[in-house]
Amino acid sequence: HEWKTLDHILRVERKVLKSENGRLTKCSLPIEFSLLFLLMRHCGLRREEALTFNEELLIRLVKNIGSKLLITVEIGPKQGIETKGDKHREIEIPAALIRVLHKYSLSPRYIKRRDKFFDQCTKDSRTPLFLNQGGELIPTSTVNARWSEIRSYMKYKLGGEFSHKPHN
Repeated sequence: HEWKTLDHILRVERKVLKSENGRLTKCSLPIEFSLLFLLMRHCGLRREEALTFNEELLIRLVKNIGSKLLITVEIGPKQGIETKGDKHREIEIPAALIRVLHKYSLSPRYIKRRDKFFDQCTKDSRTPLFLNQGGELIPTSTVNARWSEIRSYMKYKLGGEFSHKPHN
């Protein structure tokens, strides 16, 4: 029940409850956060892992989808993913989510952010999939703030508690 509600918020509504001047206001959730939280939820990724998920890895995954429903991939420093303790581990990503992420990576919105990233990075840098408007990596504090807004909306919609972390 909770997952259906969260999935609807992330995929369909893309709205959150934000505290403004002591009142809760319904606001839009940027697509980057919808996708980030879907990736975290479906793959069990922690914030840093999801934030360093990169375009190069995504392209490799897209090439290997074929007719598979789930793609198994190793993540860690070799793939440019910051994992806890720099350990390598395997995750499974639904092929449908890979396709959605790939479609986003081809969007004018992402390309504009990626171009700004290229203007300020070294050529050796991997290209993060989740960038802010300035072409910078989204800070974990911003991810925490957006998740808090989602939790507020979940509590409102469920009429009770919702204390899960995004990677649960």
